[in-house]
Amino acid sequence: MWRHFMRVTGVLLCLWATTAQGTGFAGHYRGVIANVPGQLVLEQNGVTLSGSLQLDNGDYYQLTGTVNGHAATGRARYAKDNSTWGFVLYTNASGVVWTTTVSGVPRADTETAFTREGVNPYLSSSASAAATASGKAHGVQDRQLVGSWTNTRTYVSGDFSSVSEKYVQFRADGTFTFRKGRLVGGGNAGSFDTGAGTNTTRGRWQTQNEVLYYLVDGTNSWEAYGHYGFSGDGRTMRFVFGNGNKEMWER
Repeated sequence: MWRHFMRVTGVLLCLWATTAQGTGFAGHYRGVIANVPGQLVLEQNGVTLSGSLQLDNGDYYQLTGTVNGHAATGRARYAKDNSTWGFVLYTNASGVVWTTTVSGVPRADTETAFTREGVNPYLSSSASAAATASGKAHGVQDRQLVGSWTNTRTYVSGDFSSVSEKYVQFRADGTFTFRKGRLVGGGNAGSFDTGAGTNTTRGRWQTQNEVLYYLVDGTNSWEAYGHYGFSGDGRTMRFVFGNGNKEMWER
């Protein structure tokens, strides 16, 4: 079942959650894992975290853990055989991110995000509602996006810090590939380096009114990512989301 669980959690979901509402980890989240829809339910009582991951194909995982600021660690128990795996959850202003751990070390290729039901924090309310209602994008490919881009993210919580990378290539034919890179971090308990990620997500992309939309292969619904802009030399791309957060990508 380990391979099954790694396959399930290893697929990048281009889905998001909002946790800036003062509710911490608690909430109901939806996502599509390995093309299987599912629901992540989290409850938080002080520093105690509990919940479940229920996939629509019947797979069920019970979650228990401990919260430490914007991070939580715990165990996921697979209902069919009671096997367990470690996990780390992180919150930030734009999401809830799950990473499976092996011997206490996060696996970069299992990093997965979930979206709070009914919320898309990356667009204004009107743009989000329009995208949800249509279920698709009606745009073109802005040629300024064509090329290879790298995003570097730094996370700090207490004595722990980490740096992760992700890569995307937008092609002129309207297709894209996305891949996680290395995850390097450490703290008082030690350090780790996961090496380069191997999982790749492919799909199609479009733009409309300076909003990027994408369609992951194997799915049938376009998703809105965010509003974009470029530096004067075109080598830096900046996404500005509906909640004011920004994300920088470099050529």
